[in-house]
Amino acid sequence: MEEFEHPSTLEESAPTIVTDGIDSGLDFLTQYGWYLLAGLLALIYFRNDVENALYKIYEARENRQYMAKCKKGRFSFHGTCLEIQQNTNVHTYMFVPNSFN
Repeated sequence: MEEFEHPSTLEESAPTIVTDGIDSGLDFLTQYGWYLLAGLLALIYFRNDVENALYKIYEARENRQYMAKCKKGRFSFHGTCLEIQQNTNVHTYMFVPNSFN
């Protein structure tokens, strides 16, 4: 059996999994850093356009769900759903109750 020789000074070293992870991350940044920076700048520049497009998508989905509820008659009083055409391509629906006589 081989004897273990104890070193005269003890040094603490980082675990290899941590150093390998940091090295891999730095390698990725050195290879693709400019692409990431360009993508980030493009996102910042087109932020308003992306937010407006997402808002239109969410509003159209909400209007479709509202019209589905209108057509199924899930309201406690009777009425009709009217479609209001706006200047944009997004349609807005409004529930108009009948008279409460």
